[in-house]
Amino acid sequence: VIWDETPANMDAYRLYVGGLKGGHSGMEIDKQRGNANKVLGRVLRDLSAHTEFYISEVHGGLKTNAIPRESVATILIRTEDVGQVEEKLESWTRVLQEEMRAVDPDVHVTLTKLDETVEKVFAKETQKQLI
Repeated sequence: VIWDETPANMDAYRLYVGGLKGGHSGMEIDKQRGNANKVLGRVLRDLSAHTEFYISEVHGGLKTNAIPRESVATILIRTEDVGQVEEKLESWTRVLQEEMRAVDPDVHVTLTKLDETVEKVFAKETQKQLI
């Protein structure tokens, strides 16, 4: 990971994917359950086409042999872009709930403002490779 300094005039947010059932990769892999890490990647890729943001952290899944049921990224967004991002995420929740209605109907994507200061963010090239 290559790091950059945190850009000015941006606020930190928690981007969360949850509501998935997850499961053991050897037992439930054939049930077509959603993978929170993959969902988060799709959402971040889409956001990157419409909004400038920076990633400082990404976490998802608790075990290497499990289908992740939650995934989270700490991202930095300009205040004036938050409304647009929230609308996008509401749309993503609807799309995902439709896509996964048979196996993971409770999937959701949320954005929560953080009070913490973020010291560093992924360099753009690192972020691009991640997404």
